[in-house]
Amino acid sequence: MGRELLTTQRQNFWKETYLKEALIRLNWYRQHGQTAKAKGPRKAKPREKVKLPAINEVLLKAAEERKKADEIKERIERLTSKTDKVDVEKDALPEFDMKPVTPCTRSLLYNGISKEEEGRFKYLRERYKLKPEEKYVHPLTTSWSYGWQLGNMDPTQHSIYSRYPILKDTFFRRNGVFSLLNPHDTASC
Repeated sequence: MGRELLTTQRQNFWKETYLKEALIRLNWYRQHGQTAKAKGPRKAKPREKVKLPAINEVLLKAAEERKKADEIKERIERLTSKTDKVDVEKDALPEFDMKPVTPCTRSLLYNGISKEEEGRFKYLRERYKLKPEEKYVHPLTTSWSYGWQLGNMDPTQHSIYSRYPILKDTFFRRNGVFSLLNPHDTASC
Protein backbone atom coordinates (compact mmCIF):
# COMPACT_ATOMS: atom_id res chain seq x y z
CA MET A 1 0.00 0.00 0.00
CA GLY A 2 1.42 3.36 -0.97
CA ARG A 3 1.64 6.35 1.29
CA GLU A 4 -1.20 8.83 1.41
CA LEU A 5 -0.72 12.41 0.41
CA LEU A 6 -0.49 14.55 3.52
CA THR A 7 -3.04 17.23 2.79
CA THR A 8 -4.27 19.75 5.35
CA GLN A 9 -7.47 17.78 5.79
CA ARG A 10 -5.54 14.53 6.40
CA GLN A 11 -3.14 16.25 8.79
CA ASN A 12 -6.04 17.64 10.85
CA PHE A 13 -7.61 14.16 10.93
CA TRP A 14 -4.46 12.63 12.45
CA LYS A 15 -4.10 15.48 14.94
CA GLU A 16 -7.69 14.98 16.14
CA THR A 17 -7.19 11.20 16.37
CA TYR A 18 -4.10 11.54 18.59
CA LEU A 19 -5.87 14.12 20.77
CA LYS A 20 -8.92 11.86 21.13
CA GLU A 21 -6.72 8.91 22.21
CA ALA A 22 -4.95 11.07 24.78
CA LEU A 23 -8.29 12.28 26.20
CA ILE A 24 -9.61 8.71 26.47
CA ARG A 25 -6.50 7.68 28.42
CA LEU A 26 -6.80 10.71 30.68
CA ASN A 27 -10.50 10.00 31.41
CA TRP A 28 -9.72 6.36 32.24
CA TYR A 29 -6.96 7.47 34.62
CA ARG A 30 -9.33 9.91 36.36
CA GLN A 31 -11.93 7.16 36.90
CA HIS A 32 -9.69 4.19 37.72
CA GLY A 33 -6.36 5.72 38.77
CA GLN A 34 -6.97 5.63 42.54
CA THR A 35 -7.96 1.95 42.54
CA ALA A 36 -4.95 1.02 40.39
CA LYS A 37 -2.60 2.83 42.81
CA ALA A 38 -4.21 1.18 45.84
CA LYS A 39 -3.64 -2.32 44.44
CA GLY A 40 0.02 -1.56 43.84
CA PRO A 41 2.30 -3.06 41.22
CA ARG A 42 1.94 -6.71 40.36
CA LYS A 43 4.38 -9.01 42.06
CA ALA A 44 5.84 -12.04 40.38
CA LYS A 45 5.42 -15.41 42.05
CA PRO A 46 8.54 -16.39 43.98
CA ARG A 47 10.29 -19.29 42.33
CA GLU A 48 11.30 -22.34 44.24
CA LYS A 49 14.99 -23.07 44.25
CA VAL A 50 15.95 -26.02 42.11
CA LYS A 51 17.56 -28.81 44.07
CA LEU A 52 19.69 -31.32 42.24
CA PRO A 53 19.57 -34.94 43.37
CA ALA A 54 22.52 -36.24 45.36
CA ILE A 55 25.16 -38.09 43.35
CA ASN A 56 25.75 -41.67 44.33
CA GLU A 57 29.49 -42.31 44.00
CA VAL A 58 29.05 -46.05 43.48
CA LEU A 59 26.75 -45.47 40.49
CA LEU A 60 29.11 -42.80 39.12
CA LYS A 61 32.08 -45.20 39.16
CA ALA A 62 30.01 -47.96 37.52
CA ALA A 63 28.94 -45.58 34.75
CA GLU A 64 32.56 -44.54 34.08
CA GLU A 65 33.65 -48.18 33.86
CA ARG A 66 30.84 -48.97 31.39
CA LYS A 67 31.82 -45.96 29.28
CA LYS A 68 35.46 -47.08 29.14
CA ALA A 69 34.42 -50.62 28.19
CA ASP A 70 32.19 -49.29 25.39
CA GLU A 71 35.03 -47.11 24.04
CA ILE A 72 37.38 -50.12 23.95
CA LYS A 73 34.76 -52.19 22.08
CA GLU A 74 34.25 -49.39 19.53
CA ARG A 75 38.02 -49.11 18.91
CA ILE A 76 38.30 -52.86 18.37
CA GLU A 77 35.35 -52.82 15.94
CA ARG A 78 36.81 -49.87 14.01
CA LEU A 79 40.20 -51.52 13.67
CA THR A 80 38.78 -54.87 12.54
CA SER A 81 36.24 -53.41 10.10
CA LYS A 82 38.57 -50.77 8.62
CA THR A 83 40.10 -53.16 6.08
CA ASP A 84 36.66 -54.47 5.04
CA LYS A 85 35.29 -50.96 4.40
CA VAL A 86 38.22 -49.98 2.18
CA ASP A 87 37.61 -52.97 -0.11
CA VAL A 88 33.89 -52.23 -0.35
CA GLU A 89 34.46 -48.54 -1.13
CA LYS A 90 36.84 -49.35 -4.00
CA ASP A 91 34.34 -51.72 -5.61
CA ALA A 92 31.29 -49.46 -5.25
CA LEU A 93 30.54 -47.01 -8.04
CA PRO A 94 29.17 -43.58 -7.20
CA GLU A 95 25.43 -43.19 -7.75
CA PHE A 96 24.31 -40.37 -10.02
CA ASP A 97 20.85 -39.05 -10.77
CA MET A 98 21.61 -38.90 -14.48
CA LYS A 99 22.64 -41.86 -16.61
CA PRO A 100 26.03 -41.57 -18.34
CA VAL A 101 26.14 -40.00 -21.79
CA THR A 102 27.05 -42.15 -24.79
CA PRO A 103 30.56 -41.52 -26.18
CA CYS A 104 29.09 -40.48 -29.53
CA THR A 105 26.96 -37.77 -27.92
CA ARG A 106 29.80 -36.67 -25.65
CA SER A 107 32.09 -36.18 -28.66
CA LEU A 108 29.66 -33.53 -29.97
CA LEU A 109 30.72 -31.29 -27.08
CA TYR A 110 34.25 -30.92 -28.37
CA ASN A 111 33.53 -30.26 -32.05
CA GLY A 112 32.93 -26.61 -32.93
CA ILE A 113 31.40 -23.74 -30.98
CA SER A 114 27.84 -22.91 -29.96
CA LYS A 115 27.69 -19.76 -32.07
CA GLU A 116 27.88 -21.90 -35.21
CA GLU A 117 25.31 -24.37 -33.80
CA GLU A 118 28.03 -26.90 -33.12
CA GLY A 119 29.68 -28.11 -29.90
CA ARG A 120 27.64 -27.45 -26.78
CA PHE A 121 24.59 -26.30 -28.77
CA LYS A 122 24.45 -29.55 -30.77
CA TYR A 123 25.15 -31.63 -27.64
CA LEU A 124 22.24 -30.07 -25.76
CA ARG A 125 19.93 -30.51 -28.77
CA GLU A 126 20.86 -34.19 -28.92
CA ARG A 127 20.27 -34.65 -25.18
CA TYR A 128 16.94 -32.83 -25.44
CA LYS A 129 15.68 -35.41 -27.94
CA LEU A 130 15.85 -38.15 -25.28
CA LYS A 131 12.93 -38.69 -22.90
CA PRO A 132 13.60 -38.01 -19.21
CA GLU A 133 13.34 -41.73 -18.36
CA GLU A 134 16.15 -42.42 -20.84
CA LYS A 135 18.37 -39.73 -19.29
CA TYR A 136 17.64 -40.19 -15.57
CA VAL A 137 17.62 -43.21 -13.28
CA HIS A 138 14.51 -42.10 -11.36
CA PRO A 139 12.16 -39.09 -11.49
CA LEU A 140 13.81 -36.06 -9.88
CA THR A 141 10.60 -34.09 -9.35
CA THR A 142 7.06 -35.18 -8.54
CA SER A 143 5.78 -33.67 -11.77
CA TRP A 144 7.83 -36.27 -13.67
CA SER A 145 5.87 -39.11 -12.05
CA TYR A 146 2.97 -38.39 -14.41
CA GLY A 147 3.80 -40.21 -17.61
CA TRP A 148 7.11 -41.64 -16.34
CA GLN A 149 7.95 -44.75 -18.38
CA LEU A 150 4.69 -44.42 -20.24
CA GLY A 151 6.24 -45.47 -23.53
CA ASN A 152 5.27 -44.25 -26.97
CA MET A 153 1.67 -43.19 -27.30
CA ASP A 154 0.42 -43.87 -30.80
CA PRO A 155 -1.48 -40.83 -32.00
CA THR A 156 -4.91 -41.59 -33.38
CA GLN A 157 -6.00 -40.34 -36.77
CA HIS A 158 -7.33 -36.82 -36.69
CA SER A 159 -10.23 -35.66 -38.69
CA ILE A 160 -9.19 -34.02 -41.93
CA TYR A 161 -11.58 -31.17 -41.13
CA SER A 162 -10.19 -30.31 -37.69
CA ARG A 163 -7.54 -27.67 -37.22
CA TYR A 164 -6.18 -28.82 -33.85
CA PRO A 165 -5.79 -32.31 -32.40
CA ILE A 166 -8.35 -33.36 -29.83
CA LEU A 167 -7.36 -32.46 -26.30
CA LYS A 168 -7.76 -35.97 -24.94
CA ASP A 169 -5.03 -37.28 -27.26
CA THR A 170 -2.45 -34.90 -25.85
CA PHE A 171 -3.58 -34.97 -22.21
CA PHE A 172 -2.53 -37.74 -19.86
CA ARG A 173 -3.94 -38.33 -16.41
CA ARG A 174 -2.90 -41.35 -14.41
CA ASN A 175 -6.01 -42.11 -12.37
CA GLY A 176 -8.91 -40.56 -14.22
CA VAL A 177 -10.87 -37.46 -13.34
CA PHE A 178 -11.38 -38.06 -9.62
CA SER A 179 -7.90 -39.24 -8.74
CA LEU A 180 -6.47 -39.38 -5.23
CA LEU A 181 -3.60 -37.02 -4.64
CA ASN A 182 -0.10 -38.38 -4.46
CA PRO A 183 1.40 -37.44 -1.03
CA HIS A 184 4.43 -36.01 -2.85
CA ASP A 185 2.20 -33.59 -4.78
CA THR A 186 0.80 -31.82 -1.72
CA ALA A 187 2.57 -29.08 0.15
CA SER A 188 3.42 -30.10 3.69
CA CYS A 189 3.62 -27.41 6.34
